[in-house]
Amino acid sequence: MRPSLNRFVWVFLTSIVATVYNFGANAAILSESGLACVALIGLRLSLVWWVRGDSLSTRYWPAFHYGLWVFVAAPIVVPHYLLRTRGRAGLPLVLLVLAVMLAPTIASWIGWLAYPHIPESLWIEGP
Repeated sequence: MRPSLNRFVWVFLTSIVATVYNFGANAAILSESGLACVALIGLRLSLVWWVRGDSLSTRYWPAFHYGLWVFVAAPIVVPHYLLRTRGRAGLPLVLLVLAVMLAPTIASWIGWLAYPHIPESLWIEGP
């Protein structure tokens, strides 16, 4: 397996953890915990790690502070990076990365909408 693909597996797994946590927290099935850090920061950090590792093979790193821009504006910068390094052939990968980045947000909305329909026996009681 290529190193960049191996790193993308970690991005995908981090997205799954963030998606499950966001749904569970907004549906009141999971309590707020240390997983919030993974849900909020871990996905972006793993994206920076993946882009940095992939840039070693593509030799495209436009600025010293590019990692900061990947962290701050990932939905814009990562598709730009993929289209710049892969051209039209990278379009399916762009769609996959956007789906991985947006999955936790969509799960949060679904959990928020499902909250009124969750039985009270599944709710987490406050401290």
